[in-house]
Amino acid sequence: MTAVTVLETDGVLAARLPGAEYLALGLVVPTGFAVDPADAPGTAHIAEHLAVRRATTAVAQPPALAAFTRCHATVFTAEALPEQATDALRAFAALTAPVRAAAQDDQALEQERRAVRHELEVTAAQPAWRIGAAVAAALAPGTGLAAEHDATVDTIGAVTRDHVDGLVAADYRPGRCILAVVGDLPARELLERAAQAGLGVPPDPGPAPQPSVRRRARRDPGLPPAHGVSFLLAGPARAAMDPWSPAVLDALVSPSGPVATAVRELSGTAPLAHTVLKCRYGWLASLAWRGDAPAALLADAAGRVRDAAVDRVVAAAARAHGRARGAPQVPTRLRDELIAQAEGSGVGPASAGVPFDVERAAALVRVLLDGARVWRLRDGAAEVIGG
Repeated sequence: MTAVTVLETDGVLAARLPGAEYLALGLVVPTGFAVDPADAPGTAHIAEHLAVRRATTAVAQPPALAAFTRCHATVFTAEALPEQATDALRAFAALTAPVRAAAQDDQALEQERRAVRHELEVTAAQPAWRIGAAVAAALAPGTGLAAEHDATVDTIGAVTRDHVDGLVAADYRPGRCILAVVGDLPARELLERAAQAGLGVPPDPGPAPQPSVRRRARRDPGLPPAHGVSFLLAGPARAAMDPWSPAVLDALVSPSGPVATAVRELSGTAPLAHTVLKCRYGWLASLAWRGDAPAALLADAAGRVRDAAVDRVVAAAARAHGRARGAPQVPTRLRDELIAQAEGSGVGPASAGVPFDVERAAALVRVLLDGARVWRLRDGAAEVIGG
């Protein structure tokens, strides 16, 4: 993998990628569903939609913006040809313009509320996401992941313009946001262009997003009875995450991985869902099976992996890390790595070239397996039943 130099100054991460035919841009705003007002879950999501509306009307030829709200970050991305760079950067600057949501008419707010409601309906139809969020409420209440399903089609109507205005005023400011930009231009020129667009400003001393605690007990009565096993990467282990740590988690909860295989051998059943939820304060990987099998079955499966199959997890992680290192760099991929670095949910592009360390990976696998938590999901809520 070709080494990439990343320059950072005043809220901008810039990297040159020789041969890139387009620019890839991303903006990280330090707000998300884990810091929504307690009485208005979904505020950050609606603010995201209104910000896109504002940015796409700020320039004559705006880029096609994509956006998504996560635990402690809201992320906007776009691609642009080199000759479109000025308009693209101005559109991104408009995302953080000092404009109140109330300046937009009621029709715009209601249109975006309906759009968010539709997205929530689509997401609610995905059992992996819903199960993962319910398990996070029981296993990882201090990470922010527990708030992932606070906003629902029923609660989104409680979000007012005052809620959105307060969130935008607090977090949608240049000094609170980080821009990532990648293209075949000198990194210093990218920094200069960002500054000219109004994006390169000294960091704001405001508070960083904090770990969230569950604000209220919530149940999801539509979830089927299930049981499963989860692995949490948090605390010191999360802070010291290696480049291959994500691959280790993926291997642990892969439907064809050693944990799922061990359960299949014991019970003859395949997983119902698998998921990895990410937050700057922790990652939670889960495997779920339909029904209410005894905790001993899952504990036995995790024990088998711990005693005999650590090497299989490490080998799968090594292969995945090797594929990532060998994959050609493209602007969007490098941009996304910079975004992960900026929001604190990943290790950043500088570590992608680090060779796989078998001993460190095996140690992480053992730590995760030793801390595996077995749980049962019934009446829409997860309950820890073993470890």
